[in-house]
Amino acid sequence: MPDYKNIKIHEGTHERLKSHGNMGESFDDLINRILDDWEDQDTRSDE
Repeated sequence: MPDYKNIKIHEGTHERLKSHGNMGESFDDLINRILDDWEDQDTRSDE
């Protein structure tokens, strides 16, 4: 069974995250996708 952590976020942040999610996508999947995109963008800017 995976370990889970709770994080406190403001309702506005929750709504912003929700607006970027895809149908059926968990918040964990969404956050990881956003982080992956950000890291890819950061890596490309170093080239």
